[in-house]
Amino acid sequence: MDPLAQLQDIHMPEQIHNYPIALGWWISALLLVGFIIWAIIKYKKYRNKRVNQRQALKMLSTNNVNNKDILATLKWAALQYFPRQQIASLYGDNWLKFLRQNLPEKHHKQFNLLLNNSEVFSQVYQQNTSENDNSLLPLAKYWLTHALPPQLSTRQNIPADINQGRKA
Repeated sequence: MDPLAQLQDIHMPEQIHNYPIALGWWISALLLVGFIIWAIIKYKKYRNKRVNQRQALKMLSTNNVNNKDILATLKWAALQYFPRQQIASLYGDNWLKFLRQNLPEKHHKQFNLLLNNSEVFSQVYQQNTSENDNSLLPLAKYWLTHALPPQLSTRQNIPADINQGRKA
């Protein structure tokens, strides 16, 4: 008898399935989904915080704004982020002081360069000002871009001395 005749055909092992997936892959998939959900939530909060800032910048982007409109837009934007009782009555030098104090320290130098002089704040509400004067536009856009939305610590620590110098 031939010993080779007694050999049987080679049997291939059964196909290995991809399922069930190993526990590590399930954990990785859950972490990835969790990270995506967290990132979407953070992005939506980021956008919602800046809605009023974007709206104020859009209002200033129109061609027919004057200094009174610019200051009104700045005040409106500040009222969206800061307490009304401390902001609504500010004007002139007190308003300028508030704008400076709520701008991050690293932006003060550029803010002062754009301001040139603080006299424009006191002259804006006089009758002899030009209706087409929009010299505060770069200053307002700079402040809106860099000061809003304020950090939580800045928003809670608004100096009380701003309101002390105002006239009743």
